[in-house]
Amino acid sequence: MPSSHPKKRNQFPEKKYQKTLPERLINIARMITSNNQVFYGLSAVLLALLTYMAYQNAFIQDDAFISFRYAHNLVNGHGLVWNPGERVEGYTNFLWTLLMAIPIALGYGPVFFSQVIGVILFTGSLVFTYLAAASIFSSRPAGLVTAVLLGTNFTFSSYATGGLETQLQAFLVIASFYCFVRIQRKPASCLYYPLLSIISALSLLTRMDSAIPLAVIYITLLLELYNPVNTNPEKTKILGLLCLPVGLVIISWLVWKTFYYGSILPNTYYVKAQGQSVDIFWLGFLYLLTFFQSYFLTPFLFIGIRFSKRFFSDSALRTLVIIIIIWCAYIIYVGGDFMEFRFMVPILPLFFISLWKAISSLADKYLEIFLVIMVVTGSIHHQTTFTYTEGIETIDALNHHVLDISENWIGVGEKLYTLFGQSEDVTIAVTAAGAIPYYSQLPTIDMLGLNDAWIARNGIFIGHRPGHRRLSPASYLLSRRVNLVIGQPYVVALSDEVHAYISSAGLGRWGLSDLDESSLPDTLQMLEIPLDDHYKVVAVYLLQDDYIDMVINKNDLYTFDVSKLGPE
Repeated sequence: MPSSHPKKRNQFPEKKYQKTLPERLINIARMITSNNQVFYGLSAVLLALLTYMAYQNAFIQDDAFISFRYAHNLVNGHGLVWNPGERVEGYTNFLWTLLMAIPIALGYGPVFFSQVIGVILFTGSLVFTYLAAASIFSSRPAGLVTAVLLGTNFTFSSYATGGLETQLQAFLVIASFYCFVRIQRKPASCLYYPLLSIISALSLLTRMDSAIPLAVIYITLLLELYNPVNTNPEKTKILGLLCLPVGLVIISWLVWKTFYYGSILPNTYYVKAQGQSVDIFWLGFLYLLTFFQSYFLTPFLFIGIRFSKRFFSDSALRTLVIIIIIWCAYIIYVGGDFMEFRFMVPILPLFFISLWKAISSLADKYLEIFLVIMVVTGSIHHQTTFTYTEGIETIDALNHHVLDISENWIGVGEKLYTLFGQSEDVTIAVTAAGAIPYYSQLPTIDMLGLNDAWIARNGIFIGHRPGHRRLSPASYLLSRRVNLVIGQPYVVALSDEVHAYISSAGLGRWGLSDLDESSLPDTLQMLEIPLDDHYKVVAVYLLQDDYIDMVINKNDLYTFDVSKLGPE
């Protein structure tokens, strides 16, 4: 019998389920990756945006002009030398130095050329990072996210330029690792064996410390090749393809170096990597710690440790982690670097692949999205807050030295060339051994010894700062007949009086703190050289020269005696 009571309506109808923002993002990602045209279109747009960001971060640093000077002398028939007639290997980037000779030979300046090449290499690094990550994780989205996180990293983006070989080394390291991954993911074409060997040769010609990642890759491949389980009948052929190209190139290069410079190791080794101590190791540790803290990356180290078994269960990931660990140990060994995290750049593509592995190991889409946002936020935090820390100069400061009107090391070099470039006898001494020697084209003593064999081995020990550990004694400068000591350029306003400063501070500002009254040349003076309508550079006129005297009189340059040497 039907109920006499009418059926009640549901007074509280069920609400339609609303998807959360992370779920919507995940669904959008799935839609994009399921359509090849949309995915590759988006990838191209992101790559273009990241490349544009890198170009917007473009800068130039003083050390780049060391390679430029060697390249200039090569083009002008003097050979790969710092000063004509003196064979010293003061560069650590043979291949990059040769590349920089191209624009000079064509009559162009190398600065813009180095930046354009660097940005192209930056783009290539992102592409190979995507390919390697997509292959390792068997996921195109994972490859794309990894490449985007790498491209938004301020350090990696900025060192697309800078004028040094940094981005070339990073490109070759990730390219060699990609070849390794392709060899690992069977079946591999025989093409990848000689390709890896050629890229390895180019990496070593770019920087010798590329031997660290390459050694790990080669040892892994050789152990797998000669594993008793491996019954491949073409082992000998594969070994030849892997080793012959790189072996022939590098052995030829080392033989040439031995005959040309008299040593396999570059002169910079004796400045940077000798006399290691606990203090130097501590600086290297602080360098790494500061990087991870500034970029909010410290938590990811603990995540990686927590899921370490997942890394070591895969040969490619295991190799990648070993490379990163050994490279970090190398950074600690050499004491880091004074340039903003430049030494991290070559392994950052590998690091971000491992970073994505750590993030994805959590198996929580919401947490994955949060951590990705955290990584990008860390880059923004670093870019906006990082200042001079633990002896590490910011990228802005490095650029400031060379280009800013208040320091203007390029302007100092150009002015010295204008005044003294017609003389073959005027010799200068600098601690900022980059733009000033390059633009002045004058015979130059590098007071920190990077380009001077005697100072590199016998200079005065002045501290543990990388690349700034030795200084030329004044007696050596006198023996080399140095006329003008620029030191660390002392650029001041035209209206500034510097007499009081000289009296109170002595000559330590110019790296001449060991010059006392007994060894003081009778002709020693201070020389003020106007750079423009606002600034002047103050130099020590150490040894008298008739041509310099003529220039001083002709241009009415101001000189004054140093009547009293104060404390350092």
